[in-house]
This record gives sequence, structure tokens and C-alpha cells, in this order.
Amino acid sequence: MSVTITLPPQVLRCINTLKTTGHSAYVVGGCVRDSLRGITPHDWDLTTDALPEEIKECFHAYKTIDTGIRHGTVSVLIDHMQLEITTFRTDGEYTDHRRPDNVFFTSNLEDDLARRDFTIGAMAYHPQKGLIDPFCGQEDLKKRRIRCVGDPIKRFSEDALRILRAFRFSAQLGFDFDAATLNGAKDCRHLLGKIAVERISSELSRLLLSGNPAKALEAMHHSNVLEAVAPALAAALPADRYFTVLDHSPADIYIRMALLLRCLPPEKGGSLLRELKFDGQTIHKVKKILTEIAHPPALTARDMRFLLHRCGPKTAASVIEVLIADRRIDRLARDMLQNTISFHPCYQIKDLAVSGTDLKKIGIPANDKMGVVLKYLLNAVLEYPSCNNRDQLLDMAVQKYNSLVQ
Repeated sequence: MSVTITLPPQVLRCINTLKTTGHSAYVVGGCVRDSLRGITPHDWDLTTDALPEEIKECFHAYKTIDTGIRHGTVSVLIDHMQLEITTFRTDGEYTDHRRPDNVFFTSNLEDDLARRDFTIGAMAYHPQKGLIDPFCGQEDLKKRRIRCVGDPIKRFSEDALRILRAFRFSAQLGFDFDAATLNGAKDCRHLLGKIAVERISSELSRLLLSGNPAKALEAMHHSNVLEAVAPALAAALPADRYFTVLDHSPADIYIRMALLLRCLPPEKGGSLLRELKFDGQTIHKVKKILTEIAHPPALTARDMRFLLHRCGPKTAASVIEVLIADRRIDRLARDMLQNTISFHPCYQIKDLAVSGTDLKKIGIPANDKMGVVLKYLLNAVLEYPSCNNRDQLLDMAVQKYNSLVQ
């Protein structure tokens, strides 16, 4: 059965421009995969038998960028669309298990497709020649299967990050694994130690934010790949169905990371994130959520006010979402928090009806005792919001200050 992919005019112009100079060009990789799935690609990549300098000469009338010219990639800007064009190539040895030591340009498209990681990304398309699919990627798409091109051990040994890319694609596409591919990932998992931690955390984040993280994480766990990435987490996991809740939570990195690490104490969770070199904000927020879910709030306005005091609105909302996804509190908590916020409660010292300047005017010096008084007032207002009025708070401040100096 023939396949037709509708190509943007800029892509057609690119293919035709190369054709006029005697070169062939094809769209390739993810844009072909997405098109076959009925999804409009975000980016269009092309591959060609033209050498990098020939590509630049063909497009001398356009803006070109030497994106990765050493590896054969030139970007061309056509009518505000940036297209990456890469020369057909084969790869040399991967001594660092990440990138080829060198690449060799070739005139054979199939040689280029053979070096790619997964069959669903090893397809090319030409508007006249149709789909070029030497490794049955279209069949794997139909079977919703992640399968390596050729020998999985070889593919994963070349570039160990492909192991995590496989699980990320599984999560993003909702695909299962070819048995040999999953076994290859398991056998090569030790090579992840050769990969920069930042790349590992990036793939993990993208997996977590996908539409189907639970099944992919389950496969990571049972293949011992998760143990290679996050040993403390793998050792602490309960027996079964731990990851299911992630599929039913908002696609927010703080929420999903907290759900992933909820079996760990906050300090251990923070340490793991530091080891994976996540940014400080992510570490701080996830630790805060993990701390709060250890003692979930009750469904009262009072508890919501104190939660807002401890976390602020955004993190408080994340705490509620984690607890709802984990089925530890009712969904009514979401409405309870929003209703509390809508009344503009006082949950910080700056929200009090009096300030430090007001306290100075009634004789309370600006020292540590003033800080104690302000915290006392805030706690009183958190308990009883109606007392947040100037006169009442000033009276309370005087009484508290006098008790401190006696």
C-alpha cells in the first residue's frame, strides 16, 4: 500500500532545489514517523547525498547555518522555516559510548538509515519515490512497538543514551518494547555510567512529562535500568503498581517528580535530584512537596490557610494534586484550596493589616522581638482570619511584646 505524506512548500522547495543540482533528498526520521501517525511534525529534517559544502552552495541564496557541519548537518532558513539537512553518512567507532569518533559520508540512503537507533525513526520519504522503509518501521508503528535497527546490543553500546531514549519514546507514544530491544537495554544498562548526568536527567524529565510515563517506568524498573539511573529510588519502591498514579496527574515536572519520589524521605529525594544535577528550584520545590505530603492537610479552610503559609499558592496546589493522584485525599481538596485563595487570605506577614512600621510607632523596637511579635500576629490571623484588622492587631502586639520583655 502506497503512502502519501503532505510536505510543507518549504520542504518541497528544498528537495527540488537539491534535485536541480543533481542531488537527491528525502525527509527522514521523526517527521516521517509523526506524519504516518497522523500528527503534524514540529520540525522537518532532510537527508541528502549532497556533501555539506554542496548543500551550502545549493542554498547560497538563503541563510544557512553550520549547525553540525563536521557531522554533515547544515540548517537552511526558507520562508521562516528552519530545515536541517544532513548528508547521508555512516558512523565510525563510538569509543565514549555516546558519539561517533568520526563519520563517513556516503551516497547510499540505506546505509544512512542503518545507523539510526529505532526502526520507527529509520524511515525516509520522497514525494515521487514514496516511503523508504528497509527496517519495517511502518509495521512497528502499526504494532505500537519500539525496536532497534539491527542488533540492540550494538545500538545501545554505540550510544548508551539510546537506552533512555527508548523508554522515553515508549512513554511519549504509548508503545511496548520488542523483547530483544528490552533485553538489550537491560544488558547494556551499566553503560549509562558513561553518559553525562545532565543528559540522563533531561531524558527522565521528558519521560515524566509524557502522556504514558507509568508503563515505561515499570519497564525501566523490571529491566533494572531504573536501578542504574536512580538506585536509591529503585531500592525503595513498593512491590507493585507504584507508577500508575503518574498517568493520572497533571503533566507538571514538580508534581510528577514528587509522585515518582514519594516513597523516599524528603532529604533522600533531594539528594537523588542533586546527584542527577537538577536545578535548585526543582530540588527545592520537590523537597517541599515531599515534606508536605508526609502529613496531608485535612479538608478545612484552616488547614488550607496554613498550607498556603508554608508553601505559597503554586506549591500548595502541587501538594494537593500529588495527594489527589495518590488517592490520599478527595478531589474536593482542589476546590477547597481554590476557594480559600479566592478569599485572599492573610498567609504571610506582609498580608497583615499592620506592618513593622506600625509597631515601631507604638513603641516596639525593630529587633528580634518585633519578629516574634509579627509571627505571633500572623499565627493568630491564620487561626482566626477575622482578627486581621489594625486596631485588634495593635492591641495584640502590645500584649505580646509586654509578655516578652517582662
